[in-house]
Amino acid sequence: MQFARCRALRVSIANWFIQILNLMPGITIGSQSVAATAVATRTPSQITSCAIPVGVCSSSVTPPPPAGTWLQSVIGPGKSGGTGNLTGNFMWVDYTPPGGGASELGANLTGPGVCNLPAIGSTVGEAGVISSLAAAWNSRFGIYQGSVKQGDSIPDHTGYAYTDAAGSWPTKFNAFADFRSKRGVHAAYQGDATTGLKTNGTIANSAYLQAQGGDRRLATAAVLDCNGFTGGSTVAPVQSWACVLMLHPINNSAGGSGTGSTRMYLEYLGRSDVPGNPCGTSGVPAGPDSGGPLVPVLVR
Repeated sequence: MQFARCRALRVSIANWFIQILNLMPGITIGSQSVAATAVATRTPSQITSCAIPVGVCSSSVTPPPPAGTWLQSVIGPGKSGGTGNLTGNFMWVDYTPPGGGASELGANLTGPGVCNLPAIGSTVGEAGVISSLAAAWNSRFGIYQGSVKQGDSIPDHTGYAYTDAAGSWPTKFNAFADFRSKRGVHAAYQGDATTGLKTNGTIANSAYLQAQGGDRRLATAAVLDCNGFTGGSTVAPVQSWACVLMLHPINNSAGGSGTGSTRMYLEYLGRSDVPGNPCGTSGVPAGPDSGGPLVPVLVR
């Protein structure tokens, strides 16, 4: 069933005032009937969180894991030239292949992201670059280094980070609940000593995050078949959209090992078309290409 039709009918409605004309010869005004019909269907609603240039592998979220599950990727050797890429449960992707490259992905991270989401089935490309994206990624945590300076990129309301280090979040599950509390007090990034990272950047304080911050770490990410990137292919189709939490900064050419250097994490918060997912939808119909939960809309 894709459509529902409703017909409302009221009969014997008295025309109280105009019936006075019945006093005139030849005029007879009786009761009236009124009917109306409407047809509705369900269509995807708007997604309020723009997408980051990350593709989540469908094998990692099929069947859907519990919300709060950490997805891991490996920051490893690149295909050429010594640059790095992401492998594992998610990877960098370019939503407008083949052009753009690292500069376009960096602009997605320092800017609002990709807000006009590609339609389901659209092909997206693999970028395979990590080293030049660290500064752009970290700016969302209120950490600024190199060419990305304070004022160039809006941070989230909190820069508090979650890694698998003993002093951070070693359970690697459901940091979102704590994230909301940290966002409420505009907690700044707690420092490399706690997280085990080596960001080597300038950290924005709580006052700056409160005054200048926004919703920058809850994001939409494409779900795609990562096997499509094997065998020489550089594109794969978008299958759906997922809601993710950006958990931590990554090392900015600072060496080291572990999270932020050889691996990184995102927290999976459900598919964007599931009602109640934290990436949130406004409930406003957005057309068939959107990835939000289905909402009723009149079609006739």
